[in-house]
Amino acid sequence: MQQYNKRDAKVTGRGIQVNEKLYSCSLAIRDGWFERAIIEGEWGVIAFQYPFCNEFYFIQHDNEMITCRPIEIKSVNSEDLEAYYEIIRALKEYRRHRRKLQ
Repeated sequence: MQQYNKRDAKVTGRGIQVNEKLYSCSLAIRDGWFERAIIEGEWGVIAFQYPFCNEFYFIQHDNEMITCRPIEIKSVNSEDLEAYYEIIRALKEYRRHRRKLQ
């Protein structure tokens, strides 16, 4: 990890926050980190950045470096946001149910 700059980050309902910017990654989406942060509260993670790459951060999970890409949060009203999360929850439940049937 020594070739990387280490930064404190936190998982929020809006993304992985490093300094004042927000990032996302496949792991956070797959495991529902942002939804969990809304429900259970924010938590800290360590982010790594390659010295000459300002675009991406990496987080370590199970000895693997996961790429985090910057995201932009556009203004969305709370009703639309809640509807979006409800659809995501329903899709995840449907997928779990389908896997049980197989």
